[in-house]
Amino acid sequence: MHDPYVKSRTTRPYDSPTRKEHAELTRQAIVDAFVGLLVDEHPATISIPAVAKRANVSVRTVYHYFPTKEALFDAAIRYADGHSPLPAPGDLPLRTPPPGATVAFVRERLAAEASDL
Repeated sequence: MHDPYVKSRTTRPYDSPTRKEHAELTRQAIVDAFVGLLVDEHPATISIPAVAKRANVSVRTVYHYFPTKEALFDAAIRYADGHSPLPAPGDLPLRTPPPGATVAFVRERLAAEASDL
């Protein structure tokens, strides 16, 4: 038999604005660290541990938000320029995009930018 106190605590939603703000800052720090590494290194040589070190978070934290390097790369491409916000914490971890999706997105963005000139 379960303790009624435990049962009531498990059904209570946990909603902390401070926690959400910290999660947003962590996600952004990870993306910023990855973008910084893209500038400094060849993309093929970037590792998740290097991203974690630069973002000052654990490797597990990076994987919590971005399950694969491809998902992190996709997020950097889509969200680093500020045109699109990062997904809400409930939408994480980001899914790894299908093959070719990131390239298609970049082509669309470049075409849109070129048409604005």
